[in-house]
Amino acid sequence: MSGAAVHSMLRKTKRTKGAENTALPNPLANGRKPPAEEGISKKKQERFAKLLILEFFTSEIEGKVTGMMKKSPETVGFAVRLLSDKNSIERGCAVEALADAANKGVDIAIAVPALMEILGSEYENTYERENAARALGGAAENGADMTPAIPALVKALRGWDTGLRSSVAKTLGIIARRDRKTRTMIVNGILGLMHSEWFQKEMKGNSVDYTEAMEALDHIFDTIKKAEAARA
Repeated sequence: MSGAAVHSMLRKTKRTKGAENTALPNPLANGRKPPAEEGISKKKQERFAKLLILEFFTSEIEGKVTGMMKKSPETVGFAVRLLSDKNSIERGCAVEALADAANKGVDIAIAVPALMEILGSEYENTYERENAARALGGAAENGADMTPAIPALVKALRGWDTGLRSSVAKTLGIIARRDRKTRTMIVNGILGLMHSEWFQKEMKGNSVDYTEAMEALDHIFDTIKKAEAARA
C-alpha cells in the first residue's frame, strides 16, 4: 500500500476507536486455576515442567511436549498456569510450547485470554510476545473464536520488533478468514491504528517502523481481499 493510498484512506474514514484501552481478561486472576488443570497429578506436573525446559534447550526430544498435550489435554491447563509464573524461563518455555502445540492441532482455546495478556504487555520480552501471537494464530487455525484478541493484536503492530510484527500480521491474516464480520473488526482496528498519534508520527518521518508496519498491513489487507474474493 502506497503512502498516497494511506492518506486517501485516512481522509475517507472517520477516526475509529481501536481497542487500545480494552481490558484483557486473565483466567488466572485471584488465584483461579484453568479448568483443564483439574485432575493432573503433581508427578505429571513436574514431568511436564521438566520436559518444557529440556525441549527448549535441546532438539533431541523435539515434539515430546506437544505429544504430551495431545495425549493429556489437562497439561494444556497446566501450561496456561505457567504463563503467570514469575520464573521467566518456565513462562517463556510454556508460551513457546503452546504455540508449537496449537500449530500441530492441539486445542489451546483456554489459553487465549492469558496469551492476550502476554501479547498486550509491553513489559514482557518480545520473544514471549511473538510466541503468544503465534499461539493465537494456531488457536485461530483450530477454530477458536479469536475476535476478543483482535484489539491486542492490532495494538501489537506498533511494536518495534520485526519478528513480533510479522507474527501478529500472520495471525490477523488467519483470523480474517473466519467471516466478514471478523474482517470488518480487523479493518476498523487498523483504521484506528492508522489514525493514532504513533502512526502519524512514524508516517511523517517515513521511519523503519512505519515501513515495516505498512508491510504487515499489506499482508493483512491482501488476506482480507482473498477471503472476500473466495466468498463472492
